[in-house]
Amino acid sequence: MYEAMKNAGPLKPAQLAQKTNTYVRYIQEWLNNQAAGGYIMYDPETQTYELPEEHSLVITEKDSPFLLGPAYYAINSLWKDKDKLAAAIKYFPPG
Repeated sequence: MYEAMKNAGPLKPAQLAQKTNTYVRYIQEWLNNQAAGGYIMYDPETQTYELPEEHSLVITEKDSPFLLGPAYYAINSLWKDKDKLAAAIKYFPPG
């Protein structure tokens, strides 16, 4: 969805659904969720949604140094090894 919204300007749910070959109802729910989370912008006057360029750098630009996607691998790795990490940083008082 983000790729379809990239550089597309303001879109109505039906436009994004057509562009992505998906159901409007699901797109509407997804758009509302993403707007509530601040990932995309919603304009109540025009009832359109837009992926701002600065958000696109973090979400869709695979060559961007700001791409957020790979961060999830680091979080997953930390969670998987949380017990090892906790043991490694456990405080041992002197003496």
